[in-house]
Amino acid sequence: MDAKRFGNFSPSGTCSSTQHPVRSARTLAEKAQFIGLNLLLLPLVLMIYATVNAEGLIVFQPVFGTPLYRIPSLHWVQDFAGWNRLNLGHVTAAGLLILLLAVWGWVIKHVRGVGGAEMQRTFETNFFWFTAATAAALIGIEAVIFFAGLVAVGAASGAAARGSQPGCSQCCTSEE
Repeated sequence: MDAKRFGNFSPSGTCSSTQHPVRSARTLAEKAQFIGLNLLLLPLVLMIYATVNAEGLIVFQPVFGTPLYRIPSLHWVQDFAGWNRLNLGHVTAAGLLILLLAVWGWVIKHVRGVGGAEMQRTFETNFFWFTAATAAALIGIEAVIFFAGLVAVGAASGAAARGSQPGCSQCCTSEE
């Protein structure tokens, strides 16, 4: 076999310098723990992400604030509790998240340099760097949208807190 291609590792899974087998698989307990934590935490994180990102999209383009039931083919959404509050921004934020995960998954797979991906990165260098630059631009755009959403959510919660105490500015500014 070609030693340059595999570095210190042989195709049999042992390192030529130590002759110890390379651990490549996780144990069943580790896999179960990983899956369990993802099932527990991922929905909460994704819901918060989509909500904040939707607010950011609405800040930049108010059309994303259109409720889904106003779209002609989705008028039936209005009949379901909770679903009637979804707007176009939520759906777009979820789509952007899926796109971001797919592009970054592809880039990370090719950066690792394992097997066929290493050869593909070597032969398609320009395409790899174009995709990596696109992924970096996407995450930058997502960061700006997410920050705008955080500011919008923070401003809305601050306005709600100020509005819940009518006359506070009068009592604080009056000199007694």
